[in-house]
Amino acid sequence: MRSLWSALFGMMGSSLLPAAAHDFWIEPDTFEIASDASLSVSARVGHGADQSAWPSLPHRIVGLRSLGPDGLRDHQSGLSAGGTGTFKLPPLSEGVHVVFLESTNSFSELAAAPFADYVEAEGITPIARHRAATESTEEPGRELYSRRGKTLVKVGATPGSQAHVTSPLGLTLEITPRENPFTHTPGAPFAVSVLYRGRPVEGATLHITQLDQPEISMQARTGADGLAQVETLSSGTWLFHTVWAEPADGLLNSADYSTVFSSLTFRID
Repeated sequence: MRSLWSALFGMMGSSLLPAAAHDFWIEPDTFEIASDASLSVSARVGHGADQSAWPSLPHRIVGLRSLGPDGLRDHQSGLSAGGTGTFKLPPLSEGVHVVFLESTNSFSELAAAPFADYVEAEGITPIARHRAATESTEEPGRELYSRRGKTLVKVGATPGSQAHVTSPLGLTLEITPRENPFTHTPGAPFAVSVLYRGRPVEGATLHITQLDQPEISMQARTGADGLAQVETLSSGTWLFHTVWAEPADGLLNSADYSTVFSSLTFRID
């Protein structure tokens, strides 16, 4: 299996590893849980063994919610003032739940060369095109960035209703599976859609990592319909991550771009 991925995604070389350090995701302590049990969800940044807890102070979080068969639930009461990176959720109803987090904006400025490397590695086409068109490739890159993380959790013995699992939630930048991962056949193709402000994103680069075997990683790229398909996806815990941006005037700190990091995590058995 690993040799097939190497052939399909041979361009995923060591030169891209610095960009992978920008990965952000949320991950439950277990992807399948009893209906009467509480749940812990962790926010993480990094890549492979080089990862750490995201300092999830409440003022950095716009929303922490879940959507399940019984509707939408708010979980901001589970935020810790200490920003430990772990959230406690109360018992959820039986079925699959989409837990999602939205962060506030932060400011970043990089010198021209490292900013260009980051934009190329992450595949942020709008920034690359804008800097070329405005002849600003030799200038520092300034952006306001925020994060969106989704994870899928199955509560109880059966997947239950699936419509909400494969439907967008309305996040600024969002990765949505085209099928319920809990019913996916290991080894079969797996597709996701990427939307930015409700519209399909063409040319977004998806960085895909098996979290329980981080040496297994690959890339996929969205087409005009915003869809990207992986030839085969085996059993394991998976992270799909992408970044998109747009140039904008009037941003705080004189930033040039509004950038969003988005991720999706799930498990296939």
